[in-house]
Amino acid sequence: MSKKHLYALAILICCTMLSACKVSEENLSSITKARDELTQQKGFAEEIYGKLTTDAYGEDLLAYETQYNAITDFDTEKLKDKDVQELLPKINNLTESYKTLYSEMEKELEVEGNALAESAKHTEILCYIENKSGSEFNSIILKDTSLATETENYLKEGTTLPSGRILTGIILPINLDSNSRILSVTDTLGNVYDYALNIENISSAAENGISIILGIPENGAEISSYSSNN
Repeated sequence: MSKKHLYALAILICCTMLSACKVSEENLSSITKARDELTQQKGFAEEIYGKLTTDAYGEDLLAYETQYNAITDFDTEKLKDKDVQELLPKINNLTESYKTLYSEMEKELEVEGNALAESAKHTEILCYIENKSGSEFNSIILKDTSLATETENYLKEGTTLPSGRILTGIILPINLDSNSRILSVTDTLGNVYDYALNIENISSAAENGISIILGIPENGAEISSYSSNN
């Protein structure tokens, strides 16, 4: 064989060997697509995490990011088919991990949203209660008749509120979905009286407080600003 033919054969062998070392177009397409999907799922997970108030998923995201950086830091020009076979399962597994974590955070976001919506229905009103009924009370309870809920007795055990005295520092829990509330009082003789609690402007009351004067049961309760009778 002539030197010319030998030289051509050597070049052919070298080209064949170089071609065998490079990643195939099919594998290159597969790993590029997998990496792009992983990057997308990573972005989705980090975006929804930013909407949560809890940091419970922070450690998982940090661990996943470390894995992400390790398995996506490759040069496609230097990839070989065997590299793709090693990397592709790792990329797909991490993608699934991100999807699972996203689903968990999506549920948590719904829970937080529901809790926030429920919290928005509630407010508190600072008030003082003045007894002008002529009776001595040993129990004062706020009842929400719409929701069938009630507070504990505002008077501590063993204490009373005589007529002409004021009970200060009372916090009234208000559910904005309700429109029917009463102060149910019991006097030392065992008589129970219900005073309708009609608060016209709850927002203002929550901001500024109110005073409640309990007159004789027939006259009901008088409600005004916190400072007007204090």
